[in-house]
Parts: sequence; C-alpha cells; structure tokens
Amino acid sequence: MLLPGGSQLPNVRRTNIVVAKGHLVRTRRDASYAYWGEGSHQAMRGDVLGRAFGGPAANLVPNRLSTKDVDAYELQELRQLISRNSKEQW
Repeated sequence: MLLPGGSQLPNVRRTNIVVAKGHLVRTRRDASYAYWGEGSHQAMRGDVLGRAFGGPAANLVPNRLSTKDVDAYELQELRQLISRNSKEQW
C-alpha cells in the first residue's frame, strides 16, 4: 500500500516493528523478502486488544454489558462464547 506521494517508508517501518516483535518472520529470497506469520492469530489479537484498550479482552465484556443497547442476540452470543471457552479449559 502506497501512501500519498508514493512513499513506502512508513510501511517498511511498520513491517520491521512487527518482525522485531516476533509476529512475522522475514527470509531473503532472491532480490526480495518473504514474510509469514509467527504465532497464532489469537495471540496477535490479544496483544492488539491489550494495547488498544489497556488490558485483557475480558475487561471489554463488563464494559459492553453496562451499555443499554445490548440486545438478546448479542447476549446469547456472549453466553455461547463463554460456555465454549469454559469447556475447552476443563
């Protein structure tokens, strides 16, 4: 993705940061680099959520439930997710 003016430098910096954090692996192939993900998507999501919201994703649920616009469908989805995760841990 090019930014206005055609600069790729911010993307290169972002990629280098992600490589340094261990989320991507970079290998030189001919005159270019190949990248692939390292670790799980779930771990990356947890890291992003933690950084974006200042803590684990579990802290988001009580905040979401405290709003008045949570409908029955969304509550049922949350119950199913909690139930599924509870069964996987035991």
